Amino acid sequence: VKKAAERHLPKDVVWAEKRGFFVPEAWTQGLLALLRDGPLPDLLRWDARMRAELPGRLEQHPALRNRYVALEIWARLFARGDAPDAVA
Repeated sequence: VKKAAERHLPKDVVWAEKRGFFVPEAWTQGLLALLRDGPLPDLLRWDARMRAELPGRLEQHPALRNRYVALEIWARLFARGDAPDAVA
């Protein structure tokens, strides 16, 4: 794919290191409530300290937000058995 892309894009773009993409904070505003009410903290056996530190960690590392959302959705569907409609 990269060889084909070289014909249409500059090589430095095609062969650049992978990087994440920006996710607006508004997209994850309900994340703390989602995690507080979901099964993920229990499945990962987060202690009280980890639960208390979570908002600060998400503030320091915004890329974690998407990962936690994906894990929470997975946990609700496959660990807890929620119906897909209930997760949406």
